[in-house]
Amino acid sequence: MLRKLIVIQLFALFLTGCADKSVNNTTRDLDKIELSDVHIKDDFWDARIDNNYRVSFINMLNRYEEMGSRPNPKLMEAGAYILHLNPDTALQKLLDENFERLIEYYIPGGRVREWHRMLNGDLYGAGHFLEAAVAYYQATGREDILDAAKKVADNIHSEFGPGARQEISQHEEVKIGLLRLYEITRDDDYLEAAKFFLDERGHSHNGRELYGKYAQDHKPVIEQDEAVGHTVRASYLYTPLAHLATLTGDEQYIKASDRLWENAVHKKTYLVGHVGAYRDHESFGENYELPNLNCWNETCAAIGNVFWNYRMFELHRESKYIDMMEIILYNAVLPAVSIDGTEYFYQNPLKSQGGFERHTWYGPNCCPPNIARLIASLGKYIYARDEDEVYINLFVGSNLETGINDKTVKITQETSYPLDGTVKIMIDSPGKTEFSMNIRIPGWTGAGPMPGDLYSYLDDEPSVKEILLNGRPAEYTLHMGYAVIDRIWQPGDEIELNFEMPVRKVLSHEKAEENNGMIALQSGPLVYCAEGIDNDNNIFNLVISEDAELEIFENGSPDGTNQIKGWVKTLSRANGSKGIAENDHLLTAIPYYTWANRGPGEMTVWFASGKAKVVLLPVPSIASKSTVSSSCGTGSREDNYPGGNVPAIAKRFYPSSQAGDIGFEALYDQVEPVNSFDGSWTYLRLRPQTGNQAWVQYDFDKEYEISSSGVYWKDDKQYCSMPESWNLEYKKGNTWQPVEVISGYTVERDKFNTIEFKPVNTTALRMNISLGGKDYEKGELGPPDGNYLPENTTWYECGIIEWLVK
Repeated sequence: MLRKLIVIQLFALFLTGCADKSVNNTTRDLDKIELSDVHIKDDFWDARIDNNYRVSFINMLNRYEEMGSRPNPKLMEAGAYILHLNPDTALQKLLDENFERLIEYYIPGGRVREWHRMLNGDLYGAGHFLEAAVAYYQATGREDILDAAKKVADNIHSEFGPGARQEISQHEEVKIGLLRLYEITRDDDYLEAAKFFLDERGHSHNGRELYGKYAQDHKPVIEQDEAVGHTVRASYLYTPLAHLATLTGDEQYIKASDRLWENAVHKKTYLVGHVGAYRDHESFGENYELPNLNCWNETCAAIGNVFWNYRMFELHRESKYIDMMEIILYNAVLPAVSIDGTEYFYQNPLKSQGGFERHTWYGPNCCPPNIARLIASLGKYIYARDEDEVYINLFVGSNLETGINDKTVKITQETSYPLDGTVKIMIDSPGKTEFSMNIRIPGWTGAGPMPGDLYSYLDDEPSVKEILLNGRPAEYTLHMGYAVIDRIWQPGDEIELNFEMPVRKVLSHEKAEENNGMIALQSGPLVYCAEGIDNDNNIFNLVISEDAELEIFENGSPDGTNQIKGWVKTLSRANGSKGIAENDHLLTAIPYYTWANRGPGEMTVWFASGKAKVVLLPVPSIASKSTVSSSCGTGSREDNYPGGNVPAIAKRFYPSSQAGDIGFEALYDQVEPVNSFDGSWTYLRLRPQTGNQAWVQYDFDKEYEISSSGVYWKDDKQYCSMPESWNLEYKKGNTWQPVEVISGYTVERDKFNTIEFKPVNTTALRMNISLGGKDYEKGELGPPDGNYLPENTTWYECGIIEWLVK
């Protein structure tokens, strides 16, 4: 006990010292604006918030009840936020019962459960329970719920730490829960526990085996400088890192937060705000590795990034973090739920060839409740307050009532944002009140869509911005991305913002190779896409030139909001023709968050800006006129699934994952790959049901003399890897004979592996392949749908992007 008291006293002194050294308030919590202080009344958000409550939330409650499983803490947290703004005795009674069941799970028989499962399990769930309990206490004032959370947190603090169990959970959520509890109790034990779980990451003080990059456990957090590993785990680590940086003022935390944020945003984030290049381990890719078709972009990672960016704003009070939060909110979170609130995305590609759709439920049911809690708590992110400063962060029709200088000030927003850039902000108070109004100038009004140089606008002229105060140009200073109006406010004062929202053409950094020669479209904070249903069911042959004139038109998108329209070019080739025809086409583009609400179909965010990136029918060739077969079937999901048995969607860990593998047509489509990884186009996957041998075969339409063949191997850096070797045989009569090779076989990435051989006359050519294997242990997440493997497995798989014959 004495040791504990000394530790707490020293820690308190440390915090006090840091506070004394604070610069620009960067090491102190913002004054909290409670959810009940903000009331949303907004043309864009009202229906979504109502759907979230009356459709999504209720459906999820019913589903958990039908499954007979314990309540989901994230869903209970969503319920707390809903109850906060919608007092309802029936809803509260239902939530009371569910919270009592949760408490019984974490404190069975009045004693906190033992902590055994250190991977995804016990502490991960406990962190979410702490968050939910805090939210419910704030909504209802139920002290017993808060006491239960404190009892769990007290036990965690006593069980883990120096002199106790020096273990950490693989999933990082527990720190977020502990810090949420600290925010309202100011009990240093919870801060100390969160700090232990953060600082112990990357160390092995008890001899434990590190979890590695997958769980950001490859080196101490304060030494990390690159966003790596599982993206949800990463965001659930970086969020409390930034929060602890704010609370403690620790320079090492601050610098690590800044390094990791800059790497993630400047080199690893999609235009829509998503992160996660690989489906294997749902992880970040390398710098600038941003495939559009087979990207993973899990919904929970987007939600975690909202939390992370808000904590970064609290740390630095700079608008660029809210800019990122806004991008993610509109373009990464909203697309994950259907307009009617009944279906969800787990993976979120920026390109689809059709067949990709949302589902009502699936194996990892983490995302739907996560969406529900974020939308229900939107009011927490619109405003912020710091003593006598008010921040307008998000432009959402709403009103805020908050105390400033002993007066209750009411701030009201009226706007049609994000579809229109006009915002009115009205101030009302009992009398004159002096404070600073900090109004975010959105980053998209500048020379690029988001911080850094990963993306830029083709026309780098900033959009027109106008700020009026009581009808006249306002006097303000620019600070940290905010227009700061510091004055004595009077009842009836009105600010009007006018941000022009033209259609902006977006380019990628040249190192993001898959987007070279491509253009994306944005207006205001919204990224747009095209669906086949609006564009003659062919969008990959469209060309949007740099000078194409595109305009915003009101209404017409699936949710009744804006469209982009304009004349562009479409290129085509008649079947059997080598010539290319060019025609005019009236492009229709819709907000990306609305795609896939009219059934599965083609979709793209990035468009060809010239002929080089247009996808056409292949020029007639020996390969394109052949009949194709293989030892692994047609490349369908059933053919690649062990035993051909595909579980139902609700049982798959990666439901209907889109990896870019399609049928035999990929072999001869004549689309030039960027490299072997190329995650923006297609390939043929070959996975033998047994063994490590596979073959694929062309049966020609007639006999040809051939003397050359080239294969471009797929390497997705995950399951589909380079083969060990290959060879060719040709059909001679009814037997297969090896070709007489002039130049040797090669297995090299990022190029055609071409061989020359003595000319043969034949009607068929077969490629025999020896595959390399990847070992998985029982219980690991493995292919093909990320399910936990029931036994030790060696997985053999390879892919072919293109196979040429001459």
